[in-house]
Amino acid sequence: CLHRAPQATAPVNHSVLHVQSMAEEVFGRLVVAVGSGNERSVRKLLAAYPQLAERRFGYWQRTLLHEAAIRGQTRIACLLLEAAPATATAGSRRGSTPLHCAAGNGNAGIALLILEACPSAAAATTSYGLTPLHYAAQSGSVEVARLLLSHAPEAALAVDHSGAAPLHHAAALDCGGEEAVAMVQLLVQSAPAT
Repeated sequence: CLHRAPQATAPVNHSVLHVQSMAEEVFGRLVVAVGSGNERSVRKLLAAYPQLAERRFGYWQRTLLHEAAIRGQTRIACLLLEAAPATATAGSRRGSTPLHCAAGNGNAGIALLILEACPSAAAATTSYGLTPLHYAAQSGSVEVARLLLSHAPEAALAVDHSGAAPLHHAAALDCGGEEAVAMVQLLVQSAPAT
């Protein structure tokens, strides 16, 4: 019978585990505060833990700024941009930025905040080649499309990986009516001459 010496195990540093657990709890509270629009809690938590504004979460690996842009939380988006300006161009798992989220949800106030912080965000593309203008065209948000075109007029001609320009997405709008017509007109008028 072979006798094996007991193997040494690395000591567990319980203080590190406690700090990690606490950070997870605080981040969870921050996610809930952003999602529910609790500006006071977001402000308080970011003041104590500003590094959490850069953190990604969930399957899609979004930042809190993505979440604020989706939910239309303009004042919270401002707080998050102040804490972590680099998140203005942070791509999710498929490359969508907070500006894509704002454009896709028609949140012009947040789109403007992001464009003021980082004008080049208007040219960002997802892994499918979609720009924020493609998202605005899909959602029918003429106001956001105008903002994007004022920062990146060349985006009117950008094509995604399937070869579709924002105009194609606007023409396919399900809503039809005045909103779709206004979007198509804007994109046709804004397209630089080739």
